Amino acid sequence: MKQFLLSLIVILGIVIPNPTEAQESWEDLFQAAHDARQPIITLDSDFVFADLLGEFGNVVDRGWGGNFGISIAPPSARHSSWGRFARLHIDIGYIIYGTETERICLTRPCRLEMDIVTTNSILNLGLGPEFILMTGPIRPYITGTMGTTLFSTDSSLQGISPGAGHDMYFSSNHLQDWTFSWKTGAGVKISVTPSVSIDFGADYLNNGVARWMSPGDIIDNDDRPPAYAYRKTKANLWMVHTGIEWTIFGQRNRARR
Repeated sequence: MKQFLLSLIVILGIVIPNPTEAQESWEDLFQAAHDARQPIITLDSDFVFADLLGEFGNVVDRGWGGNFGISIAPPSARHSSWGRFARLHIDIGYIIYGTETERICLTRPCRLEMDIVTTNSILNLGLGPEFILMTGPIRPYITGTMGTTLFSTDSSLQGISPGAGHDMYFSSNHLQDWTFSWKTGAGVKISVTPSVSIDFGADYLNNGVARWMSPGDIIDNDDRPPAYAYRKTKANLWMVHTGIEWTIFGQRNRARR
């Protein structure tokens, strides 16, 4: 994670021009921002890599998943630009931090085989502000949300039957635990078109103390119900993300005179 953050700082240092050496580059940026689309409602979709912390990280280490968000900003008034810099952000994230697959025989003799797939996951929902630090095609930002996180462990029975055209699918939940959570982060958005931007950033998600399970915590007992060995610790994590932001509703600023 430290290597990624260092790399992100280096990239920002390269892509953001130095005004003392190239003042005209800043002027080009602000001119492009003036001519670009002013976002009012945007959607973003990101790939997420998670680095788990503390005892949580000692057991599981890492996870991966996706993030979806929507940001809403009021149209800027003619003589006010505060709407360019502050937006309300709604965030939904899903991370898988461990899976197990076990091949079993469904019948005796073993003519039907299926997989028991166990997935440990984190679902996070949050709401909070997003602040754009500089307008233009390169837009650094900071954000923070408050909400809730669900830790869940589920097993499913999946079987592939060649030529059947579909899979059999059964599932069972072993653990669910909701916690209060908050998240803070920062990143940069780089415009590739007036309506599409690439988003790079990092976030810290604080889930407090949660009950969670990891691969190996479900112990099968032949014909009896399985035994569970869930854990209860702090379950915080760092996340890095990269994805795309779309402006789905906005307006074009008037040309300078």
